[in-house]
Amino acid sequence: MNTIMYIKEELKHFINDNEKIFNQKLLTEATNVSTKITDILTKGNIDLLKNAKKLIFYTVDQQEEDLVSFAQVEGIAWAKHSLTLELKLEWVQAIRRTLWHFISIIDEEKNILHNREDYYSMEKLFNEKIDQFLNNFFLSYSHYKDEMIHKQREMVEHLSVPIIPIKHSVSVLPLIGSIDSYRIKVIEEKVLNDIAESRH
Repeated sequence: MNTIMYIKEELKHFINDNEKIFNQKLLTEATNVSTKITDILTKGNIDLLKNAKKLIFYTVDQQEEDLVSFAQVEGIAWAKHSLTLELKLEWVQAIRRTLWHFISIIDEEKNILHNREDYYSMEKLFNEKIDQFLNNFFLSYSHYKDEMIHKQREMVEHLSVPIIPIKHSVSVLPLIGSIDSYRIKVIEEKVLNDIAESRH
């Protein structure tokens, strides 16, 4: 078994056997998040401690597909419940520091990392996966937020184009504010739909 495989297995056993110590270390590394951990669980049903363990296991096992899928689901959950990116970034960096803290403890006890090459290879593999998680999380988060903003804008634009019927074949369309190409398109759509409905 090569060095990375060995430390990966040791790390997973260590975290599973010392979950309380792992959780305490995480919370001391993320002071702002630790005060909000219960609120986040209540508000968005997001278990940060359980998800931290999941991220570490996907990282050390190099489960890229699961890691990306997990990041996308997390991004949507955080965006949906309006949780800040600042908190997420602090939490992921705390996970990264905690991961390396326990690797260091395991190495001190078992002397697994015999040379710099082993260390740098592992550092590259693990940190790349955590960065990949962050990238996919941010993409998913911003995509969800953009869609939400677009839907809200559409709703506001439709409300700002009130068609008031005066007679069976006559309606008034009062317009207030500036009219850009997007608003012209909304007006056109709404007027044509209203005409089509009024003919039924």
